[in-house]
Amino acid sequence: MGKVVAFLAECQGSATIDDQKAAMNSEALIVVAGRQSFNKLGDLLARSGLQLEAGDRVVVYDLSCITLSTPTLIRLIDRMLRRGIAFEIVAAGVVIEPAPDDKLHALIRALDG
Repeated sequence: MGKVVAFLAECQGSATIDDQKAAMNSEALIVVAGRQSFNKLGDLLARSGLQLEAGDRVVVYDLSCITLSTPTLIRLIDRMLRRGIAFEIVAAGVVIEPAPDDKLHALIRALDG
């Protein structure tokens, strides 16, 4: 099992950073992005000397915490999945696995195409 990386960001209408932290697994590596966009996750991890690898899982509290357009978000999720990195939305109870037979992965791939 790889590492679990929780991306926490706050924007208008989203849950607070504290509320997001409270919902995360205690084993998750917490990345507090503040008001930075989800596409900065790689940069924030690099500052700590970390990078995402196959087998890892990126966790967000809710999509309202991500300040990206829908097409950009879909593209980023698809890239992660193709690299073997799972994506989880805690509040919705949704996990998208990188397995080719995962139905949500297939949906993301279709939306990105």
